[in-house]
Order: sequence, then structure tokens, then C-alpha cells
Amino acid sequence: MQEPNSILADHLTAEPSNVPGCKRNDAPMQYFLTPVTEELIERITPVICSGEDWRWFDFFSAPDEFTKFNLFQDSLFDTSLDKDTTVGLDGIVINLQLGWCDFAQVFLLCRQWLKPGGHLFFSSLGPDTLFELREAWQEIDQFPHVHDFPDLHLLGDQLSRSGFEQPILDTEWQGIEFEDIDLLLSDLRSQGFVNYHRDRRRTLTAKNRIKRLRNYFAQRNPVQMTFEIIFGYARAPKEKVQGIYVRPPSF
Repeated sequence: MQEPNSILADHLTAEPSNVPGCKRNDAPMQYFLTPVTEELIERITPVICSGEDWRWFDFFSAPDEFTKFNLFQDSLFDTSLDKDTTVGLDGIVINLQLGWCDFAQVFLLCRQWLKPGGHLFFSSLGPDTLFELREAWQEIDQFPHVHDFPDLHLLGDQLSRSGFEQPILDTEWQGIEFEDIDLLLSDLRSQGFVNYHRDRRRTLTAKNRIKRLRNYFAQRNPVQMTFEIIFGYARAPKEKVQGIYVRPPSF
């Protein structure tokens, strides 16, 4: 039996992706995954240099653009990750995995892994992701059916608490049209981007509820869904901050 991974959120019961090591363009939802990754690559390219040690955390193989760099791929869902990840990295990239993790713990570990002045780049789904689907389910029952992703302010505050400098975060929204709600549900299920909300229904969704969901979207053709993508950057301090000791007054 594998030891639990301390990075994972305490309510996570399974890995969100079932296609590890797959090429992004061959995977379900590549229409969404590819542009997010391309944007992340564009932000990293001016900073990364040959000869540096970088680590790319992702559900998929690292992009071909970085094969010439000393870049290793990992997943935050590796159970031994917090024990054996190399220390002294020049940069870390986390692509779309933070939303299912204890991001406070992840940022603290990234500070340990990075050398002074090292770079942290990440992308994450935000709370507006699939809000149309969330609102539809609220008309049907009282259970949350959409995963609860962290917002920009929580991520930014935690970066500062973890000791990072110059945190920069921004958000983009991507609207995607689906032929019908079944196509969306199929893509989410195939990709593994399913609901791990701690208060979710723990039994299979009854057929009558799925039918009501289909009826809800029947007059909405095509079905449009929003994906909120948060991009973040921060840098480890170039020098170790020295502790300050204040001696209490003596009487």
C-alpha cells in the first residue's frame, strides 16, 4: 500500500487525470489544454536558459519546445514527490495540477526545491470554471457537482506567505461551445477532470437527474462553457532572509 501524498488535498480520492504521459494534442480536451500550455510556454521562454535545472509538473509529457533544456517531468500526484525531488532547481513549472492539491503545501515545497532567485510558473483552473454547469445542477439537487477550484487571491496570498517575491497573477476566461451536454460530460470524464468536492454526492448520479440536466440544456444549443485559467509567477528570494531576535527589556 502506497503512503499518502502530503501534497494532495485531503478530500482527493483519486488522481484527476487518467491519461498520464499522453501527448497533449492526442488527449481529450486538447482544444483547451493546448492553448493553456502554449501560453505558459510563451511566458517561460524568455527566462529559461540552457544548462539550468528545471522541473515541469503536468498530467502530460513535457512540451517538445523544451527538449533542448535540462528539464525533467514530474507529477504532483507522485506519492514520493515530497521526499525525493531534487533541491537547487533554477525553475519549476506547474501546469493545471494545483486545483486538486493542497497548494499551500505545494508552494512551501517549491520554496525548498528552488535555489535563491529561482522561478516558479504555474497555470491553474479558477472558480469560474464550468459555472454554467454548476448553476444547472443547482436547479436539480443540493449537492455540488463541479470541483471547487482556488481563486487568484488565495493563490497570490499563499505565494507571499510561502516566502516568494514579486508574485504576479492574472486570469483569462475561455469560452468553449459543445454540441450538447453529453459531449461535455464525456470529455470531462475521459480527461479525468471530474468533481472531487468534499461535499459531493458519494453515489452514482441517478438517470433521472442526468435526464433533468439534459432537459436544462436542451434549449441551449450549442452548450457554452466557461473555463477560467489563472497564470502565476513568483521568484524565490535571491538571499536567505536572516532572522531577527529582539531581546525583551530587563527590569
